[in-house]
Amino acid sequence: MKSQKGFEITQLQSIRSFKRQDIPDDVLQKIFEAGRHTPTAHNVQPWQFVVVTEPAIKNVLAANAKFIEDAALVI
Repeated sequence: MKSQKGFEITQLQSIRSFKRQDIPDDVLQKIFEAGRHTPTAHNVQPWQFVVVTEPAIKNVLAANAKFIEDAALVI
């Protein structure tokens, strides 16, 4: 039986269609925690996350990636 740990990463997809639905804070925290545990050289963990929910800023970001406009937020 295949191990379930890390299975999600092996099934990675590039999503370009989003629901206009808020993401609960506890779910965001789980996402950040998972990202924080990603291996880095010398375990320096240079992570800094910026969460953008403001529509005007998302529209500026969407100039190069139109699919961002419909996302609930951008990290």
